[in-house]
Amino acid sequence: MTQDQTHDILYMLVEWEHAHDDYPQFLYAELGRDMLEVRKVETFPDGRSFKVELECPSDGPTRLSEHTWPEVEEINASEGEKFSARLLSRSEFEAVWLSASD
Repeated sequence: MTQDQTHDILYMLVEWEHAHDDYPQFLYAELGRDMLEVRKVETFPDGRSFKVELECPSDGPTRLSEHTWPEVEEINASEGEKFSARLLSRSEFEAVWLSASD
């Protein structure tokens, strides 16, 4: 696992293959050392993207989870649901973050 050397932060992208317009297709997360979400962007199949952050909760549809995220390898090995995960760089996450709605 590669962490941001300065802040002990991980950035992760999870793609969720499904046929439901009401659920996000892409989940982008900034995770703290404890693997809890600090910031998150959810992108839906129609292209809408919503963001939320710990320091500024949103009234939008996206919420931070109270549960820790599993490691990339665990997500990719999950059976049943079709998930694909990978680590992102901070700049990749920031580009998505800046383009999403509150």
